[in-house]
Amino acid sequence: MKRLLLPVALLLAACNHQGGSSASDYIVDLDRTQICWGSGECLNLELIIPSFNEIRIEEAYGLPTTNADWDVEDLASLLISPPNNLYQSEQIAPNRYQVPYNEATYAVWRYLRQEQRELYDSNDRGNSNWPGNSNIQ
Repeated sequence: MKRLLLPVALLLAACNHQGGSSASDYIVDLDRTQICWGSGECLNLELIIPSFNEIRIEEAYGLPTTNADWDVEDLASLLISPPNNLYQSEQIAPNRYQVPYNEATYAVWRYLRQEQRELYDSNDRGNSNWPGNSNIQ
């Protein structure tokens, strides 16, 4: 039994270290303009364009609220370079950044997911199984 546990433990450690992210982190992929959660679910950053949730995201990041319409570059910049050192992003590959799961990044995820559901998944509105839907740090 001990012989089996060591290889399994090493394999799990290698998988967890691969890419440098944990299941509770988000990955921002600038080439694909996506934010992905550890489970592999991804949302397009372009969903910010039809959104009216910029104010809610500004509030989550502690920014003064404006009525500005954001584009993908604005949102990506906020995610990878948050104001006031709210958190540290880490470049894990060319044009790919790991950002931690916290109240601010979860707000981005939540409102992009809301846009996704309202625009494309109208038959799935009642499901609340969003990544990290509880235990916000």
